[in-house]
Amino acid sequence: MHDLPKIDSIDIIILKTLLEESRTSFTRIAKDCEITVAAVRKRYKRLWDAGVINGEIMQVNPACLGYNLVADVGIISAIEDEKSISEFLLTLPSVITIHPRGFGKYNLGVTIALTSVDMLSGLVERIEKNPLVNHADTLVWVEASNIDYTRNLVIKPTKGRIKQLKRKTSLKTFNQKTQLDTLDKHILQILMQNSRTAFSQIARETDTSTINVIRRYKALRGNVLTISSITVDLRKFGYKAMMHLFLKVKDRNRVPEVHAKIVQIPNLLVTIQLVGHYDLRAIVPITDFEDAFKLTDTIRAVHGVAKIEFFLIPIFWMWPLNVFEVLIDPKRRRELLKFPLPADNRTLLIKPTLK
Repeated sequence: MHDLPKIDSIDIIILKTLLEESRTSFTRIAKDCEITVAAVRKRYKRLWDAGVINGEIMQVNPACLGYNLVADVGIISAIEDEKSISEFLLTLPSVITIHPRGFGKYNLGVTIALTSVDMLSGLVERIEKNPLVNHADTLVWVEASNIDYTRNLVIKPTKGRIKQLKRKTSLKTFNQKTQLDTLDKHILQILMQNSRTAFSQIARETDTSTINVIRRYKALRGNVLTISSITVDLRKFGYKAMMHLFLKVKDRNRVPEVHAKIVQIPNLLVTIQLVGHYDLRAIVPITDFEDAFKLTDTIRAVHGVAKIEFFLIPIFWMWPLNVFEVLIDPKRRRELLKFPLPADNRTLLIKPTLK
C-alpha cells in the first residue's frame, strides 16, 4: 500500500530487538545496527511519529498474583442484546477483557481471571442466568504467561533486504504466588504502561532510592513481570485482519507436541493451550485470503491436528496485548477492558522514552 511508512532493514532490527526486550539500550542496538546511538534515537522517534510503535509495556503473570485460573467464556445471544450484555459483564470483577466481536460461533466473549478453580462454575452460572444470554461455554487456559511470540512477527522492508537478528531473549517464568507491597505495585503500574522508564525516574515517582527500585525490579522480573516489549500497530506493516484458529488434537497427550510445532510458524503471534471444546488457540495477522489459505494448509500438515476452525476480526492496532494490566490497575478497569480493535481516534496514554 502507498500509505505504509517506510521501513528498512535497520528499522526492522530496532523493532525486532525492542519487541523481544523493550528495555534494550540504544547503545546496544547501535552496535547491532552499526550506526550511532543518535541515529538509533532518531529512528526510534520516527517510528513513534509514524505510529508504527505505539507503546512500551510489560506483561504480568497472573498466577504470581494469586489468579490460579484464566479462561475464555464464549457467549451466544441475540445481536441486539450484545451492548446490554457487555454492560452486565463490566459489573463482574472477574472479567478482565471483553471481546465485542466474539469468536467462532460466539457473538460475545470474555476473558476471566479467578483466584480459585472452584469459582468457575458459579461465575458461568451467573452469566447464564442473565435472561439475555442464551448459552455460555468455557475454555480454560493451561498457561497464562509467555503466550506471545514476538520473534515470529514478519516485518517486510519497503526497500532493501532483511538483515537477520540472531539474538533472542530467553526468560524463565515461575508460577509461584508473590507477595506484593504498595511499592511493588506502584513499580508494576509504571512499567506495565511504560516499560522503558529509567530506574531513577521510577525512584522519584515512588519516593525511594534507585538501588531499591533495581532490587525490586530484579525480584519481579521473570516471575511477576514476564514479557517486556514495545507495542506496534500491525496495520502499519500491511496486515489487514487477525485470523483466530481453534485446533482440536487427535490425542490430548500430544497437545504439547503439536504446540511446539505450530509456534515455529512465521507470524503466529499468540498461542494458548486450552481445556474444553478445543485444545489450542492461535492468532495470526494476515494480508489477504491467500495468507489464510496457506496458513490452514500449513497447520493441516502438522501431524496430530484433527480439526481446525477459524474466524477473522479486524487487525490489532496495538500488539502485544496487555491483558492482565487490569489486575494491577483496577481503577482503569473500564478503559482497559476494551479489546484493541482498530480505533484511530483513541488517545494513547503512553509516551516514548528516548534513552
